[in-house]
Order: sequence, then structure tokens, then C-alpha cells
Amino acid sequence: MSLVAPADLDDLLPGVATDLRQALIDRAEAAVADMIGVQTHMEIAAGPDQGRVLEGVTASPLGERTIDRTYTIGVAANLFELPVGPMSSYTTITADGTVVLDHLDTTEILAGPWWLRWPDPSVKWVAYKTVRVEGTIGWTSATLPERVKQAIYQQVTALTQSTEHGGLGVGGEVKSEKLGPFSASYVTAADTSAAGETKQGLPKLEDLLRHWMRPDFGI
Repeated sequence: MSLVAPADLDDLLPGVATDLRQALIDRAEAAVADMIGVQTHMEIAAGPDQGRVLEGVTASPLGERTIDRTYTIGVAANLFELPVGPMSSYTTITADGTVVLDHLDTTEILAGPWWLRWPDPSVKWVAYKTVRVEGTIGWTSATLPERVKQAIYQQVTALTQSTEHGGLGVGGEVKSEKLGPFSASYVTAADTSAAGETKQGLPKLEDLLRHWMRPDFGI
């Protein structure tokens, strides 16, 4: 089940059939998940690290999955890069048997979508020790961040404007749109050789998704 519903596209794609809207949404959510670096359910289950997916198998690659995984620290550093992500929420983080983050907000560690970091830069993770991470990857329709939703809408619009790269090509008829706090105006295919070119640009997908994209830590 997708996180964006066909009915959410009423203003963006009036007159387009529900099944075609759903096909556009499915492709858009898959493209956004690929940009972020979200692993699929099967990739998580088959991963090299210890642990398992507990629940939440979903048709959407952006859908929420609850995980409980134990990783072995490979390098003594202040920051530990999570092999699986992006984490949308944490329940508990246990470093070598000691709880450093829990639901009561007993927080001794900084936790991002793709990393765990000690607040004191001089403190390092101990190589070959373990860290257990419990929490969720992905979102539900209710928790989907607004900027990720905007990225999905932009991908849907791109698919409607062109048949390139597997697009469904419902035509270059979108003249203007408002996506939450963002707005843009489009020219039709007859007005330009690049159907879907913007006159007033929406934020780039990379800017919308940057917070959740896997960083290049270089470590």
C-alpha cells in the first residue's frame, strides 16, 4: 500500500483515472526511496549484520518497518555509520549492554537517520564492541514528512510530463500547481522540447530529501 493515496492527487491530476494515479504513485515512491537509500524489506532481512525485521512488511519501499539489529563496531571513532537506514525513530540504543537512549529520553548519545554520535567529540566507539539498535525505518501515511511527500508529488509530476525513463506520459498539460508550501508553473509539451520544464522552480529533490539521504562520511 502506498503512503500517498490516489485521492491526494485530485488537484494535481484532475480527470486522471485512479488506477493510473496509483501506478504513478508507486513509481514515484520507488524513485524517492532509491534516492534516499532505503533498503527494501528483503534487503534488510538478508543483510550481513545480526538482527531481523520484526514486523511491518509493506508494499511501499518507504513504508514503516520495525527493526531490532545488533551491529559490531568496526572502527574506533566518534561517529558510527548505520549500515541500515534511514531510521525514522529510535526506541532503544544499547552500547555493549548499556542503554544510552530509550523511550524515557535517557539520552547519552546523538542519533540521526544514518548515524550514532557521542556528544563529546573525544569519546569514541570501541572497536569490536556491539551496539543494538531498536526502532523504525520508514513512515506511515500519517508520519510521512512533508518534504518527502513533496518529493513524491514532484516525481509524479515528472512522470506525467514525459514518457522518458519509463514515464507513463499522461501528457504535458499541467500549467501550475501548489504542493504544500511550494508552488511552480509548468509549460506544456507544445511550448518546449523538454516537457515539464519549470518556469518557477520547485526545490530540487536532493534539497527536499537531503536530511534522510545516506551521507558520504568518508570514514
